Amino acid sequence: MKGKILVTGGTGYIGSHTVVELQNAGYEVVIIDNLSNSSADVVDNIEKVSGIRPAFEELDCLDYAGLDAVFTKYKGIKAIIHFAASKAVGESVQKPLLYYRNNLVSLINLLELMPKHGVEGIVFSSSCTVYGQPDELPVTEKAPIKKAESPYGNTKQINEEIVRDTVASGAPINAILLRYFNPIGAHPTALLGELPNGVPQNLIPYLTQTAIGIREKLSVFGDDYDTPDGSCIRDFINVVDLAKAHVVAIHRILENKQKEKVEVFNIGTGRGLSVLELINAFEKATGVKLNYQIVGRRAGDIEKVWANPELANNELGWKAETSIEDTLLSAWKWQLKLRMDGIRAKTGIKLINSLKDGERISVSSGLNEPDCFLLAYSTGVGYCIKMDAFIRPFWVDVILKAHWNNIRTWSYVLFSLIFCLFYIPSVRLFLVRILSGSRIEDNHVESSQPLAQQKGEFVWEVDGLTFDYLQRSITYHDQTCILRKQVAEVLLAFLKAPGHLLLNEDLKKLFWKELDNVDSFMERRNRLITDLRTDLRIIGANLSVTLVNGGYQLHFSLENSKKSVKNQ
Repeated sequence: MKGKILVTGGTGYIGSHTVVELQNAGYEVVIIDNLSNSSADVVDNIEKVSGIRPAFEELDCLDYAGLDAVFTKYKGIKAIIHFAASKAVGESVQKPLLYYRNNLVSLINLLELMPKHGVEGIVFSSSCTVYGQPDELPVTEKAPIKKAESPYGNTKQINEEIVRDTVASGAPINAILLRYFNPIGAHPTALLGELPNGVPQNLIPYLTQTAIGIREKLSVFGDDYDTPDGSCIRDFINVVDLAKAHVVAIHRILENKQKEKVEVFNIGTGRGLSVLELINAFEKATGVKLNYQIVGRRAGDIEKVWANPELANNELGWKAETSIEDTLLSAWKWQLKLRMDGIRAKTGIKLINSLKDGERISVSSGLNEPDCFLLAYSTGVGYCIKMDAFIRPFWVDVILKAHWNNIRTWSYVLFSLIFCLFYIPSVRLFLVRILSGSRIEDNHVESSQPLAQQKGEFVWEVDGLTFDYLQRSITYHDQTCILRKQVAEVLLAFLKAPGHLLLNEDLKKLFWKELDNVDSFMERRNRLITDLRTDLRIIGANLSVTLVNGGYQLHFSLENSKKSVKNQ
């Protein structure tokens, strides 16, 4: 190993990608993160990408004693990359004190502890916001620092001054300030990307969530700026390219190659792209049309800024290499990966794994009552039934409305008694074994012979049919058909998780969550299934879709094909 590096905010968007690149370059990494805008699961994904699991400490950088303990625990930390900060321009205008406390105190704590523990240098995550609205474009490192347009931008300016003043005071610290522009995209593996908690504050996550249907519309803040199309212009840089710049900076510090104790570099592409141009590029790269609307300007936004990265190119030997199309496609693949991972968040194995010790499946889990019992039986998990919800209405109706000399009354009684018998566990188990044995076998979470096999990142093969999710195409015996977006989504739902359940309610959540009218939903659902059937029939695929207990089942047309994916 080349040395031990502390990465604050290492489970965040830029931090996680940087950790991977550090590990790829041979550095040992220790991560600190309070998980305020990320998840501990990111550490698992970092390990999957790099093959190395970094050390991780859940800690807020405002905790001085906690930071001190980390340096003591992980002796020999050579340098720090400091990402941990609140970072949303708009939010900073609304919550300035939060931003000043989080962003300033965290850096001060680190700088105070570095000499104590022999840490040689720090790479500070700065921003192009320090330039404000530049007088000349593209902006160089010599451009004047202007009054910040937002508290977030101001914290970056103040933090740069704190670093400079600390080094000038004689502290044994070297520093590199990376002023980077607008990072976007995701890791090519689609295992790492931007996933903010709550409502996204940055453009690309909001854009991809809109494209996939999580959010109704994308808001473009302003079309009356002094730009060719009226929308703001930014320098959008691929996050992996950005991460590599931090590795180069760390190497420069540890190899004593700095020409000054504090150096500044712009990290950007050198190309300005408007928000509307970015939307068009996304639609071109992915083939997905975006639903967006123009709204009023947002407080704190700069009109236009892009970098002159020549100093970083020449001095660091670093250059942004990834095209905007590939960058946007990586962001889309990341969003698709999130969709595929979460498409059955309330059913199947994910439901089982989410249960706490002793907890049972119930209808509140999102499954209908019969399927709750079947899933519980097939997986060995207990099932909680609420008899009152089913029995009481019958007896209330009998007592209040019935006449005992009426055949209708005895029908109610007989019907309710049948229900009572059904809710006796032994009776239910007998009925299920006799009447639903095949369903239980198919509902096992794991299957040795899955219906579909994943042949590529977003390519599936099922009984000779190839499904390319990105291209929204199905191919069978050289016959190809392009699917509508929603048809591709529902086919993916069938193929993704053999043995799992997909409810009609899930279809509604996927496509028509705002639709309250049941008849309208059923009509649209039926049309969607009909389109899938038609597309399969057009290419002569050996698959069919049939109605099963109020849901749908995708299965082989061959008689000996027994394995299936159920859409209940």
